This record gives sequence, structure tokens and C-alpha cells, in this order.
Amino acid sequence: LVSDAVAAPASLVLKRQERTVLFADIRGFTAWSEGHSPEETVAMLNRYFETAERVWADSSLIKTEYTGDEIMGVFPAAADAVRIAQALRLALGRLLAEFNLGLGIGVHTGPVIEGLMGGAEVKAYRFVGDTVNTAKRICSEARRDQVLLSEATFAQAGSLARVGPIFELGMKGKAEP
Repeated sequence: LVSDAVAAPASLVLKRQERTVLFADIRGFTAWSEGHSPEETVAMLNRYFETAERVWADSSLIKTEYTGDEIMGVFPAAADAVRIAQALRLALGRLLAEFNLGLGIGVHTGPVIEGLMGGAEVKAYRFVGDTVNTAKRICSEARRDQVLLSEATFAQAGSLARVGPIFELGMKGKAEP
């Protein structure tokens, strides 16, 4: 994004795009962190983020955000996001098992508004829209060591998506499953 912004400042202007959003969240983190010092928690999280960064190093990932133990990644297409979700489940699953923790992942594809957003003093390149909210809700429903794909992501991922049974989820705040 920085390279794009330097080469073409107009690339930061708000625009509508189709993106695939991946959320990954540690299962059992709150209880685990309650029993560990802030230093131990930060050390574990740093290993977690470093492992994730190695996984997506050669991907089409556009942007990541870390919030506590949650990772959000935005991809230009579903296929790469699904490939990375599967790789994260394995690599982060191995790491988190050392701490008796697990990982839940949710992936959804759809329209977002992306670009430079914020107030007069603080701005950041962000992704906003129902697609982001839905991906987060799907992640919150994923059980330990599970990757959940939305129907839209599944339809675009093609043969990369090795799936179990298809089911509907009712999600907080959403009118339809």
C-alpha cells in the first residue's frame, strides 16, 4: 500500500472493491491470559503473529490488522484467502497447542469500501462494510481448529475449498442466515 501511495497518491481515495476478508481468533485466550503475566502474553502473541506472517509472506494479502489476539487479513480474491486460512489453521494450530489453545477462522467475500479513512488528525487505510462484519461474525462461530467459509467465498474458491457438510448460521445482528 505504501508503494502504491507513493507512486499514485490517488490510490488512497475511497473506492468500492470486492475483497475477501479473513478473521482468525484464538480460542481460550481470555482464560489463558488471565493466568499469565502481561510479559508472557505478549511473548506468546508475538510468536503467534510472527508465525502468521511467515504463512502469508508469499500470498496476495493486501493488509492485516491485529487487535488483541485477533487477526484480520484482506485479500483480493477468495482462492488465496482460503489457501492461507488452511495454512494458518495448521501452523497456528501447532503453535497454540503448546499453550492448550486453539484457533477459529472465518472467511467471507463481498463488497467493501477501502481507502484512507479517519478524522482530521489520525487516518489509516481501512476496509469497511457488511463484508467485514460478516467475516467477523463467521469467525466468532468457528469452533477450535475450524475454518468456516461463507457461501460467497465457497462459490469463488473452487477446488481449493475442501469442505465438510454445508450448514446455515444465524448471526447476531443479521436478518438472514
